Amino acid sequence: MKYTTVSARIDSEKALEAKAILDSKGISVSSAIRSMLIKITETGDVPFKI
Repeated sequence: MKYTTVSARIDSEKALEAKAILDSKGISVSSAIRSMLIKITETGDVPFKI
């Protein structure tokens, strides 16, 4: 399997807040993003309201 790196820009404060929430659930930011992208490919849609 070939891997790629994905990067995104986000406000530093929001990134730290999100990381703290994910950390409390035992999930890394990378794993959360990976899960979201996999769900998009499985459903053909974004898994939350935009």
